[in-house]
Amino acid sequence: MFCRHWALKESYVKALSVGITVNLEELDFHTKSNLNQDRVITDTILYKNGAQQNWIFEESLIDCNHCVSVAFEKGQIDSSHENNLFRELKFDELMVNAVPLYPEDENYSRVYFAKAEKP
Repeated sequence: MFCRHWALKESYVKALSVGITVNLEELDFHTKSNLNQDRVITDTILYKNGAQQNWIFEESLIDCNHCVSVAFEKGQIDSSHENNLFRELKFDELMVNAVPLYPEDENYSRVYFAKAEKP
């Protein structure tokens, strides 16, 4: 449960773009449903200083050890929004459209790998 609340808090402060500057003692997440890998749940409610907030939290399990949460302020998403599950991407999927920032520099690599290891 700790990791779930941590993910909820992280998604909220990141959506606010303020980071850890939020007083966490003011936040209270009321979770209702258990998390699953095969569906996104959206019934967690946020209370701040006892007042219910207008936020939606999309939560799911990535695997049996990792949960994820995405926070949206109500009205911030439109009716065409879909609750998509997270999925693991393979390296090749990430790199399919990647382009180098700089041309290859084989001399740089040779010099780098020729350095003696330092403690």
